[in-house]
Amino acid sequence: MSRTRVILFDLGGVLFRYQPEVRWQTFAEQTELTADEVRRRLSTSGYAMACDQGRFRGNQAYQEGISALGSRMSMERFVQIWVSAFRPDEAVLELALRLQAVGFAIAILTNNSDLVRDGLEAFFPAVLAPFMPRIFSADLGLTKPDPRAYQKAAELLGHPPSEVLVVDDAPMNTATAASLDFQIIDFTTANALAVELQARGLL
Repeated sequence: MSRTRVILFDLGGVLFRYQPEVRWQTFAEQTELTADEVRRRLSTSGYAMACDQGRFRGNQAYQEGISALGSRMSMERFVQIWVSAFRPDEAVLELALRLQAVGFAIAILTNNSDLVRDGLEAFFPAVLAPFMPRIFSADLGLTKPDPRAYQKAAELLGHPPSEVLVVDDAPMNTATAASLDFQIIDFTTANALAVELQARGLL
């Protein structure tokens, strides 16, 4: 019998397709900036990382963002554009629900801000509902691959790392998880994930 109790999914690049260029282009359309300039002001500048690390949160993240853009828009619109980079990967989500149906807990550990958390929970509540807990780096004040992020996740899950299977598309993240005795799958595609889950007797 598998010792796996929890499947801990990454969000962007696994459960959701992540296309940041959509975000930059949409902001560009709302301002007089080019998409490249938007990316420079909101990503290269360190703003996005500060949000992911929880240094800018909520209204402060919004205010810092519109200040960087030199533009005026509502917080609702800013968040809507920020999460436009994410689209659910239906094939992966179907696998997650199948895992839940056969008795595994499913959860999320992601390097993302509370702008993303609030936006996705508003726009995709049914998609996210089965995943508990949903652990965001902004809440931890830690980003993957920091080992402390995984250690904190294990505490929140209430399971030792050996009972948690981490599914992530970043090899540096899965390498850290493996070093802490988590089970790992390096995600590439939904089909490859299904094959690997079946090979391990989880589906």
